[in-house]
Order: sequence, then structure tokens, then C-alpha cells
Amino acid sequence: MRGKGIVGNAAVWCLSGAVLLLTGCDSAPSSSDDGVIVIDDLFMSVQLNRQDSIEGLDNISVTVELLRGSQPATGLENSLELTLPADMTASDFSETEDGIYQTLLTPSRTGEFEITVSENTVFGISETLHPLVLADVYEDWGQPMMVEGLVNTEGYEDGIAISPDGEYLFVQYSPAYFSGLILFNFAREDGGCGGDRLSPERCTHPWIDNTIGPVSAPERPDFYTTRINDDGTWRHNSVSWGMGDDTLNLFSVSNVFYGFKRQFDGSYREPFMIAFDDEGDGISSPVGLSVLHD
Repeated sequence: MRGKGIVGNAAVWCLSGAVLLLTGCDSAPSSSDDGVIVIDDLFMSVQLNRQDSIEGLDNISVTVELLRGSQPATGLENSLELTLPADMTASDFSETEDGIYQTLLTPSRTGEFEITVSENTVFGISETLHPLVLADVYEDWGQPMMVEGLVNTEGYEDGIAISPDGEYLFVQYSPAYFSGLILFNFAREDGGCGGDRLSPERCTHPWIDNTIGPVSAPERPDFYTTRINDDGTWRHNSVSWGMGDDTLNLFSVSNVFYGFKRQFDGSYREPFMIAFDDEGDGISSPVGLSVLHD
């Protein structure tokens, strides 16, 4: 019943796919996945818990704890507010225990949501979380959450791994449209590049010509940019292969491996690059390095 992902030893392989997310496994101990705000002697904690639904998408239970010093802050159910997207509804808050308030969220679609819980009458504080609603979730898993911090970008992240102590997260990254790899292998008559970018004539498309996502600090410091023009387009070159600008018949991207350090609030920041300098190319493949759990 947690709000910002998972930590602890059992968190190592509770991971999923190309969209970066952590799922709160029921057996995983946690200390950082609550949304916690402390101002002076006022304390607000927001927890999210997935609620199985027999029909349709799972609901999300929101539990808010309010304390004034060490004492529960009671009678504030009417001062709690939720900011939700249009495709999610919520029941009214009710005080289930002294200082403990709950509401139930009902999504109408899958995907990422941004929700904000606010108490503006007494505390004047709020907390924003990003739950993920999936079509199917393993019954032992808790509420899937987007990884907060500097991990997720508009670029391509994959190959997720977390160290056994939960202190570091690793991911391979490329500022590329993954859809460009699919497009490249579609036949020309079907709108693709037919597996050859230059023959019978030069194949152009935003997915294979443009980059997407950051290539510098704070999100991606020290990224290799020798294959990227100043305007953010791919040069379609390779220094290590001795290929000049616009001479590659392949759609070859630069891929670099990054690590992130877990912060006090449970997010992952302080990115650092882990890569070999292949003459500034990075890894010329959508499939980069990965961490093998020993």
C-alpha cells in the first residue's frame, strides 16, 4: 500500500518492460514509496494501493495520514482535495481512523496518471504522485507507479535493473524513436524503408531522422553526441566504422548505459554514465548493456 515505487531487497526484480515502472510487491519492505511531506510539525503521508476489480480496470485506494506533531489531525475530510485527469473519478474522502482518510479512484483507461492530494485549510500542503493503470497486473503485485526523478524522459529507456539494496537503478538509453526500428524494416511500398535507408533512394521519416529526449545534464550528462547534429537530427554516420555523414544504409542509433542513485524521497537522480567510449559513438544498437544479477 505504497505510493512511490519499491525499495529493499525484495525489490530487485519487481520490474516491467520498456515503460519504466516499479510495482509494489506485497512482500517487499519499503520506507520511501510513500509520498511524505513534513512542514514544521505538520505531517502528510499519501499511500496508494491497487484494488482488484472483477470487471474492468483495477481501482486505486488512496490513504492519507495527517498528523500535527505526534497527534492525528482529525475532522479534515472536507478539506482534502484531489486533482485528477478527466478520465479518472474519485469517491469522497472519509475518515476511517483518527487522522487517516481514504478515497477510491476509478480509472476509465490504461496508462499513466497524475494525481495531486491537497490539504489547504490547515496544512496548506500537497503531494503529487504518478500511478500507472495496466490492463492486467499479477495478483501479488501492488500499485504500479512511475519511477520518480530523472529516469523517465521522452527518449528510449529499457533494460531496467535495480541493485539488491535498492540504492541504484540502471537503464540503457537512446534519444531515438524506437518506432524507427520498426519503420526501417517495413517494405517501401508499406511506408517503411525496406531495410536499406539509402536504396533505391534515400528514405526519410521523422522517426529515423530526428532524435527525441535529452542528451545533456541534468537528465543525461556526458551523452555521446558525435552522431547528432546541432539541430537534433541524426547524422547517420559512425566514427568507429569510418562512415561519414549520411552514409549509413542502416538505422543505427547511439545507446548509452546510465545509473541513478536513490534519493531520500525514494526518487532516482544523480545520473552517471556507464559506457565504453567507442570513438564517441556509444553502442550502435538499440540493445545496449544490461546488469546481470549475481
